[in-house]
Amino acid sequence: METMERNALLLQLIDKIVEIDGNTNESYLQKYVYILQELMEVPLNFEYILYLNSPYSFYLPESLTSMQADELLSIEINRCTRPSYVSTEWGKRFQTRYPTTMSKYASEIDFVVQYLCSHKIRLLGHVATTLFLERFKRNFSGPSDKLSLELNKLMRATWNEPDEQARERFAYISSEWTGEPYSFA
Repeated sequence: METMERNALLLQLIDKIVEIDGNTNESYLQKYVYILQELMEVPLNFEYILYLNSPYSFYLPESLTSMQADELLSIEINRCTRPSYVSTEWGKRFQTRYPTTMSKYASEIDFVVQYLCSHKIRLLGHVATTLFLERFKRNFSGPSDKLSLELNKLMRATWNEPDEQARERFAYISSEWTGEPYSFA
C-alpha cells in the first residue's frame, strides 16, 4: 500500500474513533493499527516489535507527525485533557481522493473500532500483546524448548503480560471476525 493510501486509512480510523467518542492518542492508535494490520490483514505495512507494554511501531509516530506537517491531522485536548489526534478539514477532503481504498477496508476499520473502542488502554495492550505472541508462536519453526526461550526473551521486553481476560477478548474478536472459533497454539 502506498503512503498516501495508508494516510487516508489512518485518517478514516481516527475519524471513526472520534465519532464513537474514543481516545485517539498515540498509545491507543498503536494498538488499533497493530490489530487492524495483523488480525484484520489491512496492509498498512508498519513494522512492529514487542516493546515496554505492547507491540509498538517506531514508524507510526513518524507517519502521524508527517500527516500533521501536511495539515491532515491536528492535536486537540479532549475532555480527559489528553492530546488526541483529529482530522483537519483538509484531512477529510484528502480521504475522498481514495474512495476505492477507503471502501475496501471500511468494514475492517468499523469492526475494530466497534469491538475495541470502549476498552481501557491496558486491556487493549493485553489484547495486542496476545495477538503478537500468538503470531510469534504460530510462525516459529524450531523445537519447543527453543520456543520457550524465545518467548521468555520477548516477555522480558514487556511488562504487559496478557491475562485471561485479554486472551478471552482476543479469542472473541478473532472468532467474530473470521466466523470460526479461535484456538490458542
